[in-house]
Amino acid sequence: MQAPINIIAPVEDKLGNTGLPFSIDYNFAHSVPVLVQSNGVEIVVKLLENAGAFKIVYRVDGRMLSFHPRQISFRFPAEHTINSYRLDGEIIIVCEEVTPYDIGALSITNGLEFVIPIQFNPSAPEYEELNELNPDMWRIEVTKNGFHGYRPKDPLTSKNAKFKLRSFMHKVMLLRSDSSMYMGTATTPPCAGNYKQ
Repeated sequence: MQAPINIIAPVEDKLGNTGLPFSIDYNFAHSVPVLVQSNGVEIVVKLLENAGAFKIVYRVDGRMLSFHPRQISFRFPAEHTINSYRLDGEIIIVCEEVTPYDIGALSITNGLEFVIPIQFNPSAPEYEELNELNPDMWRIEVTKNGFHGYRPKDPLTSKNAKFKLRSFMHKVMLLRSDSSMYMGTATTPPCAGNYKQ
């Protein structure tokens, strides 16, 4: 287990508002080629091309931060806890800020993690976008190929499969109100405070 973060679910007022000081928007690519790897802790699906942008807009001053999605991590059991409860697993979309900022001689790039909790439920909706990457083969292939990973194949064409990131995110935003996000920390060792270029 890595350094866990306990996520506190927001409390709604009588009108259903959570009082968040920002809004979120995204414009992800329709499909992206991927490389599946394992770092010994989690399965990592690296996005091999520009996959679009995830945006945070602050309500008070209109300031906007933009992030590129870089990889999707699958962790079992979940690293994070929600209200001190650990779920069976989680999917994490790891993003990197588009525009770095300078502190002295360092160029710093913030990270953003979008956390989708997983609790095994036979009646839960399927994500065919993930099924098309043939996840049943992930553990076999990454064990065989080591950190070099492997490129999932389309079983019908034998060509490299692409991950349908946009439709996957649409479903997450529509169906998973329990998803959460935070900015600024890489929780996979070496646990850098920010992502550095």
